[in-house]
Amino acid sequence: SYQRALQLVTKGQFKEAFALFKEAFYFSFVSELDVDKQQLLGYLKAVRMEMVRRDMIKQEEEQSQSAALKEKNLQMACLFACNTHLLPNHQKLALRSAMNLAYKSECAKLAGSLGKRLLSLLNNSEEEAGDEALLKTARKLVSLGLKAEKE
Repeated sequence: SYQRALQLVTKGQFKEAFALFKEAFYFSFVSELDVDKQQLLGYLKAVRMEMVRRDMIKQEEEQSQSAALKEKNLQMACLFACNTHLLPNHQKLALRSAMNLAYKSECAKLAGSLGKRLLSLLNNSEEEAGDEALLKTARKLVSLGLKAEKE
């Protein structure tokens, strides 16, 4: 169920993944489940946080998109992205999402900072399809972030 939960995270199916991570976490105490409990706990926290964040997005759409909700949404996206217990491909997805959200929220410094983390992650991992466009976007946002810092 742990491997299936990881696949569901990649697909963005967080509610289903959360249930499987929770099941794997409980099961890890009564059996010899070969899984890093710290990583599992990290996924439980991160996936739950992402579920709450997505619920907030729905609230934003239903309400008048208040600045406070938008700010909280960005904060939670950044927390999810900076979770060190995620696998590299999940970190990449989370960083990309947070970086784009920061850019759309006109937070150039933050977008640049997240872009730096993403570039570091991409440079330390095997190249995958679509990484070239992601590298280009990250470099662009790092540049905008540096420019914003100077102003």
